Parts: sequence; C-alpha cells; structure tokens
Amino acid sequence: MFDSAAESGDSEDEWFFQSIRRYEDLLMYDVQGVISSAVFRNDNRLLLASSREHTHEVWELSVPEKLTAGPDAGLTKDRDFKQITAGYTPDRTKEMLVINSKVVLSGPKSVCMYNIPSFSDPTDVMSHICDIRNDTGDATLAQSESCIYSATDVTNLTDFNFNTNKVSQLSSLPSQISRKGSDDALKISSIVYRSGKLYIGLSERGITYVYELGTGKVIQEITASDTLSGFWKIDISQDEKFVAFANSNGRVNVYDTRKLSEAVFEEKKEVQDQTKSNHQIHFSPEGNLLSLSGYSKLVEVFDVSDHSDRTEVFCHDGHRDEQISTILTHLWHPSQNKLVFSADDMGTLQAWRFK
Repeated sequence: MFDSAAESGDSEDEWFFQSIRRYEDLLMYDVQGVISSAVFRNDNRLLLASSREHTHEVWELSVPEKLTAGPDAGLTKDRDFKQITAGYTPDRTKEMLVINSKVVLSGPKSVCMYNIPSFSDPTDVMSHICDIRNDTGDATLAQSESCIYSATDVTNLTDFNFNTNKVSQLSSLPSQISRKGSDDALKISSIVYRSGKLYIGLSERGITYVYELGTGKVIQEITASDTLSGFWKIDISQDEKFVAFANSNGRVNVYDTRKLSEAVFEEKKEVQDQTKSNHQIHFSPEGNLLSLSGYSKLVEVFDVSDHSDRTEVFCHDGHRDEQISTILTHLWHPSQNKLVFSADDMGTLQAWRFK
C-alpha cells in the first residue's frame, strides 16, 4: 500500500517535495462551491456542476494546455483552468452527460437539457432547452450513440432519442428482473452503456443486469460474491472485459466477465461514514487501471490487468485541507494517460498525472 504523506503526518513542505518525485503534473483550482458532478465535453473542455448555499451552476472550463500538450511541449501558454461558459440551474445536479453542444442534467425534480453556446455565439450563458422527463428525481444517466437513458429503478427506465426528441420506456425490463425483497431492491445506482448493451447496477443489491437493447432481453446477471448491505455502484471497462463493484461499506470486487466464478481483485476499505454513498469506482480509458474515491480524502489507483499483481500503483493525497472530509467526484481524462481530475467537498478541483 502506498504510504501517503497525508496519512503519515508529513509537513506541507515535505509533501510538496515528495509530490515533485511522484507527479508529472499537479494543478489545483478553487471552484468556490461544492462540485456534485463532472464530465468531459471533449479533450479540452470540462463541465462542472457546483452548488453554494442556494445557487446552483454548470461551468464549462478549458483544460490547461499544460496538461494536454505532452511532456515534450516545453512552455505552454495556458497553464490554468479558464471559465468559458456557465449557466444557472434551479437545483443541484446529480449527474451530467454531454451531447455535442448540449448538456443533459439529472436533478431532484427532472432530467433536463441545456444549450452550450458556441465560440461564435454572442452570449456565454447556457440556456435551458427542455425537460426530457419530470416524473422522477435524481435519475441515473447513461448515453449511447443516439439515446440518453435515465432511471431511478428498473420500473421507470426510459430512453430519449436526441435525433427524434422522443421518449420511450423500456417496458420489457421489469418482468425479467427478480423482485425479491422490498421495492428498494429495484433501485438503480449505475447504468453503463457498452456496445448495444446496458449494464444496470442495483443500488441495494450487488447485482448487475446486462440488458441487450436490440432484443429487449436481459442476457446476463452478474452478482458480487459478497452481497453486503449498503449502497452499490458499478463500472465496466471499455472493452467489457472487467466489471467492478464498490459498496458503501468498503467492499470492492472486480470480475473478469469471461470467468465470473471468483473475483480477480478484492479490496476492503475503511469507511468513515457508512450512511454516505459518495464512493466512486472508474476504469481508465485503457481499462487496465481502476480508481476508487469517496471513502476518504484519497483517490487510489490499482492495476487490475491480466499480468499485474493487482496492487495499488498510485495514491493521490493532494486534498489535504483539514476541513475536507471526502472526495465527491473524480474522472479520467478521455485520452491522456494517467491524468485524473478530482474534486473534494470543500470545492477544490485538482488535476494530476502520476508517473
């Protein structure tokens, strides 16, 4: 396990000198609000949803050229984040997705769409276009080539076709899923789209259903070996080789989808507050690295590839302020290797590339 400076009590100066050896890049940006969600528009643009007191906003930031130009670029012009556009929202945002020049937001009352102004637009303010659905709150989102999927449980999963602007319900799904237990057993925490399929993770049970959109059938059920109580989240590697489960009680399991009989990676995290569900689990774009956050101030990265020993390869401990209690969100850059963005509950955004 990586012996982080944050946990060993080293001074800020000692941590700074250690970071020079450990990081290729490390940038920090104060958002002055709690970041609830983040998504890349493209390699050079990042969207953040933030809240402070009763004000809720979505920002579009330029990613510093320092991070995308590469190690041999020398001096670069842009070395900090810059705000490009922004817009107010009526409530906090749970999740976001980007479709070309539009952003889809999931909030406590609806799933809605906003316009992102172009460079030639005289205004730099994001504007509300429409409500995709207003029959559910805090829906989980996923995106395919032509549709946005949203749901809070398996009975209300819908797709919005952004070519035709039509919403339809995937009505065949509920009848194919076990209804054992209470209604909470049907709640969805994660939806991941891969190659014509939806991987649907249930929040109250360590179960992921693989739903084939072309046939409208559940073609596989993947179950974590230890279905503890708590709040479950999942992710699927881009090549669909690995599926990862993370539980709010600290249990993390990764399975090879070609052999589900036993986990290829297991980890048990200490949990500060078991009532929270801030934990996140993400595969890197290449699929060999797995990142975890939300259990503490740390973002941890593990190698789960075939020929690794499944050990921790990096631990980001840059969220060091005493007032910080946890990481609220983190995400991998879509094309830059080993480049991760993370945000804590005090409104600090950090971008870091590890060696």
